Amino acid sequence: MFPTLLISHFYNEEYLLPWFCRHHRELFNHAVFLNHESTDSSIEIINREWPGAEVRQSELKEFDFARTDQEVMAVEEEFEGWKFNLNLTEFLLAPRFPDLLEELELEDVGTFAYKTTVMVDNEPDI
Repeated sequence: MFPTLLISHFYNEEYLLPWFCRHHRELFNHAVFLNHESTDSSIEIINREWPGAEVRQSELKEFDFARTDQEVMAVEEEFEGWKFNLNLTEFLLAPRFPDLLEELELEDVGTFAYKTTVMVDNEPDI
């Protein structure tokens, strides 16, 4: 399997993290999670559900879209291979994921887009 990296940033995501980690740990060789000052059990969940994943403290005290993108891109530059950036609400659905990457490698595609499923709360006030 080709080197695959998942990068995600989070803040107090203890509800979704167990499902997110269990789903994606089978698809990726490695993961880097950027923590935005979580005060819940998010870090413990990542350590339990995805042994070997890195949890890094974000340098940002408050979420900022553009600066978070820059932080993610800096992590991308540290690694070789395929890199995927997913929010905790995005789940990569790819039953033939290793085969797909092999095909893309052979065709020397470089960059591609893949459809994700986004989980959205129907009742955001609850």
